[in-house]
Amino acid sequence: MWYGRSQEGVPQLQQRLALDAVWVVPGDIRKKYLKDELRTDRLEAEVYLKWSANIGIKNRVKIVLENGYSCNAPACLLTAFSDIFRKLISAQATQETLSSGKEITVHLNDMPNITNAGLYNVVAFIQSGQIKFLENELENVLIAANDLQVTSLVSLICEEMTERILENTSPPISLLYSAIACLPPQSQYRNMVVDGAAIKFHDILASPKFSELSFELLYALLSSPLLQGPEWVLEIYEAIIFWLQNNPEHICYASALLDNVNFKEIIHVADNRQKIMKKSLEVPDLGPIVQVFLMDAVYAKFMDDLASPQNRNQPLSSPIYTVSGAENAVTPTPLGGTLGLAPSPLGSYIIPPFDSVSSAATTKSISNEISVSVNKNWRPAQQLPIGSGSC
Repeated sequence: MWYGRSQEGVPQLQQRLALDAVWVVPGDIRKKYLKDELRTDRLEAEVYLKWSANIGIKNRVKIVLENGYSCNAPACLLTAFSDIFRKLISAQATQETLSSGKEITVHLNDMPNITNAGLYNVVAFIQSGQIKFLENELENVLIAANDLQVTSLVSLICEEMTERILENTSPPISLLYSAIACLPPQSQYRNMVVDGAAIKFHDILASPKFSELSFELLYALLSSPLLQGPEWVLEIYEAIIFWLQNNPEHICYASALLDNVNFKEIIHVADNRQKIMKKSLEVPDLGPIVQVFLMDAVYAKFMDDLASPQNRNQPLSSPIYTVSGAENAVTPTPLGGTLGLAPSPLGSYIIPPFDSVSSAATTKSISNEISVSVNKNWRPAQQLPIGSGSC
């Protein structure tokens, strides 16, 4: 319960915070799912406590932030739950200090991102196994837990975030932002939250805040393996188009975003190719970029089918593979024979040339009109690394 008083000193009505404004980690609802993890953590702490009793490490530790704020906790628990604390305490504790049981002081001056609330909640979790904090403190707690390498707390918070996304008890965009801002890209716990948000992709897309997403947030969301199936290709592509329409100044990020669209899964359907190229005309300067990605997808699809066991000894007659004038070409096989490229009755398909004036992209057959030479040294253009350059 929370109480407040007016300026005149008259007691106000008793007020209760909204249920979702207070986080309990791990919450009572999740305890049945997290019982095994908590038991493991408690057992690890118990081992350290017993070791402390036998060996003699009974010291308490005073943890001091750069601003002077401090917390106290048993050294054995801190070393049990945090690799950072283990290293810092080991560096500070001499044999004389350990034997005397004096308090050990550890300074976190090189960790400016850790706030008072973050440190307090991390230390409270280490000592009690459960914490309560307001939702607006979520990022402070998550940053402190990650920087201090209290992995069990990071895991529990991210599980809670994912559950809240799936239960619609917290906005997925805000929780996704917290995970992206507080955790490194390689974090499996960050990916857990991202995958939870990916399940709610349609809700995120329908949100009026979708067009305001940062590039980093959108890129992380589209990178989820849950959105890589063929049924998602056009939806993801159209979402990128919509975002670029609302953020034309970020056209430099188009290649990075399109790299998450698995065009290869649908490139064999002519209607899909035409639809993709037509849609690209809705964003200035996007057409040539999409054209390159479609050519890469055709090449990747060709290589996949060429390596497929069922196609290894069969002629490839798909209209997206056959090159006009190459009906008599032969290719060596792994067995030493040759693999013929059969002519396609539908003609050869090429990605339509980009025309910024035309209102729609068209396909063109070159079966009997023009010969095409293939550069044997051609390979897909290398994509710029994420974050390179600026808009």
